Amino acid sequence: MNVARTALDRLGLAPGPWVRRLKEAVFRGEPRESRIPLPSGGTATLGSLRDAGAVLVTEGQKVAYVADCAWAEPQAERLVTLARGAHLLYCEAAFLEEDAERARDRYHLTAFQAGELARRAGVGELRLFHFSPKYRGREAQFLAEARESFGGAIAVGR
Repeated sequence: MNVARTALDRLGLAPGPWVRRLKEAVFRGEPRESRIPLPSGGTATLGSLRDAGAVLVTEGQKVAYVADCAWAEPQAERLVTLARGAHLLYCEAAFLEEDAERARDRYHLTAFQAGELARRAGVGELRLFHFSPKYRGREAQFLAEARESFGGAIAVGR
């Protein structure tokens, strides 16, 4: 939620503590007829302030971050719940599937498991990070393995 300074200027209103009440009214879904106290001592309806563009509400994005955990039930389902519907999932993939046992013992995920998590959670994009140094230069393998289980947009870190 953002207050549009240009709209406030057009309305002759200065920003200040009164804006908090405006934001709270929008956040709570108060009726358009709700009265918002203005700095001048008067009031305006919530609807008139919204119609004038004084407050802009845009959909946010959900970002999930998963690291240092093993892929085992019921923890795996908790990870899926955490990441469900995320626009972007940053997920560690310390190991390749060929070392799944080592990953489990060290409380890390494989690239395949990260992809499985992303698929089950229905995320928009998966970003892999935290590769074990033993795989230096093999990032393409991590991407391929995660793509096998996820099928969606995948990149390395950042």
